Amino acid sequence: MTSTRTQAPPLLISSVSHVSEPHDLWETRLPKALRDKAPKFRPREEFRRFDHPGAFDPSLRLAEMTADGVSAEVLYPTLGLTLYKMEDAPLQEACFHAYNEWLKEYCEASTGPVYGIGMVPAYNIQRAIEELEWCHNAGMPGIMLWQVPHPDLPFTSPHYDPLWQAAQDLNMPVSIHIPTGFNY
Repeated sequence: MTSTRTQAPPLLISSVSHVSEPHDLWETRLPKALRDKAPKFRPREEFRRFDHPGAFDPSLRLAEMTADGVSAEVLYPTLGLTLYKMEDAPLQEACFHAYNEWLKEYCEASTGPVYGIGMVPAYNIQRAIEELEWCHNAGMPGIMLWQVPHPDLPFTSPHYDPLWQAAQDLNMPVSIHIPTGFNY
């Protein structure tokens, strides 16, 4: 007996893809009072020859995914990874939120099934929970924290317990991405 059913194409999900943030994302999106302290990055045009167009243009992402046979992607920052070593907690909180807002817009503008992972600061754990909740409400399937915490905030301390509980309550996985944090 032969089957007349056609086999579905394989499902291939890239669980660690990256976006290329605009080099001036933080200079333009931080609250005006913080813009003079915004992290500075060289213009992306210098690096475009290394980037795939879909990394910075969400309208082109699906074509690249299709060419690679990728069904869906989970997106992480590129430039933003370096911001986990910031010691100015309020500035880091504002930078992460600006990135998360931009990432939400990127995912909404994409023509492909892409899912952004939000950046969450961890100096002030109540602020971390608020950003976790914002990411959840924005439709992000998870968050990321620093890989190497500030020396005063090791993962073995109870400092993170409320965040772990909030992430569990919201069913939001927590990722830890290299190379983020201190003395990496």
